[in-house]
Amino acid sequence: MSEINNIVKKIQKLLALADSKRNDSESEAQAALLKAQQLMAQYGVEMSEVDVDAKDPVSYSLETCQHKGNKGFRCQLAVIIARNFRCKTILMGNKQVAFFGHSDDAKIAKSAFEYAYHFAKKNGDKCVGEARRNCEETKNVFNSYVQGFLSGLRQKLDAQCQALVLVVPEDVKTEFNNQFPKLGVHHGGLTAKGSVNMNAYNQGVTDGRACMDSRALNS
Repeated sequence: MSEINNIVKKIQKLLALADSKRNDSESEAQAALLKAQQLMAQYGVEMSEVDVDAKDPVSYSLETCQHKGNKGFRCQLAVIIARNFRCKTILMGNKQVAFFGHSDDAKIAKSAFEYAYHFAKKNGDKCVGEARRNCEETKNVFNSYVQGFLSGLRQKLDAQCQALVLVVPEDVKTEFNNQFPKLGVHHGGLTAKGSVNMNAYNQGVTDGRACMDSRALNS
C-alpha cells in the first residue's frame, strides 16, 4: 500500500474519532480533528478523498462557550476559531460567545475556543505577574500579550485553513441567516491603547502559534 493510502486511512480514523456520534469526549474529538487537518495540509489530501459519511443527514447546533472574566479579546478569538472550524459566531445577549454550524463542527469549535481562551488568559495574567515582580509597568502587559497571541494563532490556523480550503458551508450560512435574521454586527472587543509591551507581545505570538499544536498532541 502506498504512503498516501496509509495517510488517507490514518486521516479517516482521526475523523472517525472527531465524530461526536462515535466519541463523547470533546477534547479527544478536537485533538483528532486538528491532527487530521495537519496531515491533510501536509500531504495535500482533500476532504473528498477521505469523506466516508457524505450521505449522513445534516444537523445544526448552537454551542455557547464559557469564558471566565469575559475578556474583550474573546470576540477576536471567536472570529479566528469560527472561520477555521467552518462555523458562524454570535455574541449572545449575556455576552457569551457561541458557535453555529454543523453539529460536530460547532462542538469542536466550542472546545477549541474555550481551550484557547483559558490558555491566553492564564498566560497573559502570568506575564502581568512577572512584570509586577520585576517592578515594571503593568498597564498594557495583558493586552500586549493577547494581541500577540491572537496574531500567532491567526497565522497558524489561517495558513492551515487556506491549505485545506476550509470555508463555512453554504448550507450553514443559509441556516444561520434563517435562524438569526436580525443580528447586528458587534464592533467591540480588544482595544489597543497605549504603548505595546514587546516582550509580552512576542511571547504571545510564540504561544499563539504553538497553542493548538500542544492541544492536538497532548490531549
